[in-house]
Amino acid sequence: MNGIKSTNAHRNVGIFYGMPYNIGTFAGLKIFLYMDYPKVPGQLLAWLKENFEGREVNNSRSHAGNWLNFTLDKLEKGQAELSLTVRKDMSNPYGNIHGGMMCHVIDETIGWAVVSLDTALHYTSMNLSVDFLYAVKEGQRITAKACVIRAGKKIINAECSVYNETGYLVAKAHSNLVTTNMPIKEE
Repeated sequence: MNGIKSTNAHRNVGIFYGMPYNIGTFAGLKIFLYMDYPKVPGQLLAWLKENFEGREVNNSRSHAGNWLNFTLDKLEKGQAELSLTVRKDMSNPYGNIHGGMMCHVIDETIGWAVVSLDTALHYTSMNLSVDFLYAVKEGQRITAKACVIRAGKKIINAECSVYNETGYLVAKAHSNLVTTNMPIKEE
């Protein structure tokens, strides 16, 4: 539903267009813009680039991805590049990025590459195989680059490489995703 709604819950005011985007505060109120994802095939990639590329992503459909606070550096059809700084809450007891967090970064990057295809179908991961090559310390910045290798009728094959801030390959992964008829949960 497109339209304007406002709420005083938690002193937030919202303009509802699908997904929340915090656009600032006014008179002590948080202002959110809600954006719909385009429903017309062929328009999604341009819309994603316009609304997310070059920005910190904290308002996508992926709540887990929003938690990462990554910057979507580049998005092309079947390709995505994002970067983020490893935070303390992403670290293992040694002060390095936790393996599960690295998988999270990889899965999110692959997800953006798949979404950029603008297919009529939705996909979910079947598997994710990761090689952890080097440790990344808390406070360091990493860049993940994913590309779709093959987009079949039911299965998409993709790979992702993660680099540290000096350009060393720190992790490499591949994944298969399968079509699903699960609907996207609307807010």
